[in-house]
Amino acid sequence: MKWGIIGAMPSEVELLKQQMENICEIKIGRQIFWEGILCGQEAVVCTCGIGKVNAAITTQMMIDRFGVERIINTGIAGAVHHDLKVLDVVISRELCYHDYDMRFLRDYPPYIDSVHANSLLVEAAVEAFQEIDHGSSCCFVGKIATGDQFIESSEVKNRIVEEHHPMCVEMEGTAIGHTCTVNDVPFVVIRTMSDNADENAADSATNFEEVAAKHSSDIVLEMLSHCQK
Repeated sequence: MKWGIIGAMPSEVELLKQQMENICEIKIGRQIFWEGILCGQEAVVCTCGIGKVNAAITTQMMIDRFGVERIINTGIAGAVHHDLKVLDVVISRELCYHDYDMRFLRDYPPYIDSVHANSLLVEAAVEAFQEIDHGSSCCFVGKIATGDQFIESSEVKNRIVEEHHPMCVEMEGTAIGHTCTVNDVPFVVIRTMSDNADENAADSATNFEEVAAKHSSDIVLEMLSHCQK
């Protein structure tokens, strides 16, 4: 079983790269992939860059060029659900775009009714969280909304919540899930909250980026350590 692990920013995959054995750096076009052994598993790690197009391109490259059979998207996000606080974790059950009408996926090729994470990977991610000491942080399973916009406005946040009812917002997860769904590749998105997607989001994301990214990476490492080869 070969795993593909994608983070948007260097901070979201640095810990994973440090843990890899027999690591080999492979450049394809402008994109760099790191292939090796992670927690005893064959894995390919990549920083895809921020945004939906970067995420989709990288996901397809991992599937086509490296033959990955499961994909994990790891990283940070902005909390929009009232139960969430900074450094809490959201594991994807369902994903949507908040800046794209999902009916275009449903009514036109590739005829996708919805984007849902693999239930076994969701369960494995939750179990991995439970094995790790995250202090006062809590883990939730729910809906994640993706768009090409860093949300730092309560007005925009409230509109997204009203229209889509997600737990958190970010910029890559649904594009990764969309690509995996088209290719019939199981996936899960793991996001730790770095901010509350409001007027203080930029400062909060800067302050909590590294620790939030580490929380998500720790879950990935725990998942791979306990999965079957």
